[in-house]
Amino acid sequence: MKHSLVCILIYLVSTSILNGQSIPIAISNGDFEDTTFSVQTEPLQECEFSDRNGGVVNLLDWCVCPVGFNSPNVEPFTNQFENYDPSSGNFYIHMVARSTGTNESINQRLPSPILPGITYAFTIDLANIEWFDVSGYNFDLPGRLFIWGSTDQCGLKEILWKSPIIDHKKWQSYSGTFRSSEMIDHITLLSAWAEDSIPVSCNVLIDNLSDFYPVHVPEQDSLTLTYCSDQSLVWQPDWSEEILLLLDEVEQRRPFVFADTGTYEFTLKHDELLDFAQTLKVRVDQNLTPEISLAYNDTSICLGDQIEVQGLLSSWPDSLPIFINWNDGINRLDRWINREDVYVLEVDHKGCKDTTSLFVSTLDCSYEVVFPTVFTPNGDGLNDVFSPILLKGIFNYNLMIFDRWGRKIYESDDSTESWDGRFQQEECREGTFFYVLSFQNIIKHNLYKKGSITLLR
Repeated sequence: MKHSLVCILIYLVSTSILNGQSIPIAISNGDFEDTTFSVQTEPLQECEFSDRNGGVVNLLDWCVCPVGFNSPNVEPFTNQFENYDPSSGNFYIHMVARSTGTNESINQRLPSPILPGITYAFTIDLANIEWFDVSGYNFDLPGRLFIWGSTDQCGLKEILWKSPIIDHKKWQSYSGTFRSSEMIDHITLLSAWAEDSIPVSCNVLIDNLSDFYPVHVPEQDSLTLTYCSDQSLVWQPDWSEEILLLLDEVEQRRPFVFADTGTYEFTLKHDELLDFAQTLKVRVDQNLTPEISLAYNDTSICLGDQIEVQGLLSSWPDSLPIFINWNDGINRLDRWINREDVYVLEVDHKGCKDTTSLFVSTLDCSYEVVFPTVFTPNGDGLNDVFSPILLKGIFNYNLMIFDRWGRKIYESDDSTESWDGRFQQEECREGTFFYVLSFQNIIKHNLYKKGSITLLR
């Protein structure tokens, strides 16, 4: 039952975030202002901080790790810190890491869990004191702050965030993002050495830890956008709406249109985390898009025939690589086609593509032409005219007849017409004449048939 409730909780919270409803995880007393002091009369109890002046500090919702350990300090109230004002308000936390290998830390149970796979953003103010001496130990070296996550108090299960080396006296606000690999319900702020493997005595000052805001921001500090030459340089970041995009300190609308290729340095800000800022360098490249065409439009071929098709690249530099692919697996521009299908040619240069297609149909182009070899224009009603005996599959008919001297004596574009053996209303003498039939088949191919005819009277 517990597992079912946890799954339901993760589903509901995740669904709310995906639907654009930002649900920040509240950090209680993140400015360390809710603090009470009392005189120490017995050993420290759980979640009590020590006071170097002999008292006890109760910091609401924060516990010392481990219980009873020499605790971090709520400052400024000792002589060593009287000149170190908080970043804001009245109090801040001072923690040290020791050359003996121990680290001071504080822990808080979260009111709602950090969910796995979701990016959270936050801000925190950090500083480092230039000199600090306790019982003969110097803690003046720069340190770092680690934020750990766990499912139990003071647990160190997963590092959520590591600060840069803190070597400055003045307070600086840091922006951070993290993504947990599992559900977290406790965080621990732990002082750390500048170099993880080299224990030294160092310190870090902490103030104004913000709430954790679920956001969708790039996990890297740079990215490259590659466009094709036939595309507009339009960029639509898929981040949360509360992430603001600034260029030269001017907020930009989304989608953003680049003026040209090159490198742009943006600043990302959060409309609720006023101190949150993340730099993102965007490199904009553009590749040439090939342009392809075919020498043929959709066409037909006769059954058993084939045609050669040539792909034509427009002004393509020989130095640029290009991938050529027909949808039937042929990888060159020119090819032969002998069957009915839709043929698609794609050319690709680094993801920039152009396609063209051709439909080839196959038709029965068979035809028949039969002429007589003799005709007798004598008026007896038998074979008095010369005309085709059989025509099949013939288009754009044209018949010409010549005498033996090459003189054209008859021409007709009508296959129903006949030659009556006359030329210019005069009967032609008996003899041999020659005909030429020009025509087209069903796919408009020009064809010819030649022969001779004998005229008898």
